[in-house]
Amino acid sequence: MGGHKVRYNVPCHLTDISCGEPCKRPLPCDMHLCERPCHKDACDTSKCEKPCKIKRELCDHTCAAKCHPGTECPKTVCFARMTVTCPCQRRKVTILCFKGATFSPSDSKKFMTKLRSANLIIVHADLAEYMKTGSVPCEEACFVEERNRKLAEGLGLVNVAVDNIVAPNYSDFLKEQARSNKSFVVEIEEQLEVVIMKYKRRNETSDSLNKVSCIYHDFKPMNKDKRRLIHELAEHYKITTQSFDPEPQRNVQIRVDYQSLVPGVKLSQYMLVKRSFVGSSKPVPKPVSGGSRSTAGEPPQLRSLVLEDPKKVADSWEEMCDEE
Repeated sequence: MGGHKVRYNVPCHLTDISCGEPCKRPLPCDMHLCERPCHKDACDTSKCEKPCKIKRELCDHTCAAKCHPGTECPKTVCFARMTVTCPCQRRKVTILCFKGATFSPSDSKKFMTKLRSANLIIVHADLAEYMKTGSVPCEEACFVEERNRKLAEGLGLVNVAVDNIVAPNYSDFLKEQARSNKSFVVEIEEQLEVVIMKYKRRNETSDSLNKVSCIYHDFKPMNKDKRRLIHELAEHYKITTQSFDPEPQRNVQIRVDYQSLVPGVKLSQYMLVKRSFVGSSKPVPKPVSGGSRSTAGEPPQLRSLVLEDPKKVADSWEEMCDEE
């Protein structure tokens, strides 16, 4: 009937069979198509009120006003929903187009009201930057990633995170704990990694409104040496720690944020490689006593990874001893 498809096994006494497909015949406005199911009678000839599909002059969105054949599109502000990014394209923010509007700080309130009516909550700094440049500003994490990218490029590395090429300079206390209590060290490493991945997955799958700046995790109460291990080990994961409650219920709380990451060589891996190197038949060169730390005694697998941090970070464990 509508010329869309051939229907088989139809009784011969039936006529005017509809295939059920949309009609798709042009309407009188010559801009839209009939959306009624396949029909024999004439299409709707009343005034078309479908949204205009003509592209706007100031943006890539359509006019969206009621169909107006033969007349120019009205000069209105575009309120189409869209996603914009920061210059490095790391941040993504959903906002309204607003092309055609004149923005000034004194008018920001009506823009924010319009955003809220569309169930969008945008900070004023993002709105102002978007109206000025068409993008949102980068955040601190963007600059950190850009710094690491340039450092990796300078070192000739491809698809390698800069923080993963440096073996942490683990303290003697951590090394001793890894030798005497390996299972506990591995347990803490796994828990720290789980919390970091939980934070990253949550922000990767969330829009700008539901992203979190940090997440917390509380360990169960434990003795002083185990708490110290968590404090010192967490520093290599760029995780902030703090102790709570008096003995014997004293426990450690960790705070994971955008800087937190799993080191390229974990403590358990470091000790495993070190042990296999020490157990080999090759003599181990003695480290140079005094002065700066030497890498002569490091295993071959780690020697090229150990870099001295030019910015010596204060040992936060000394500050935590008073809490313990």
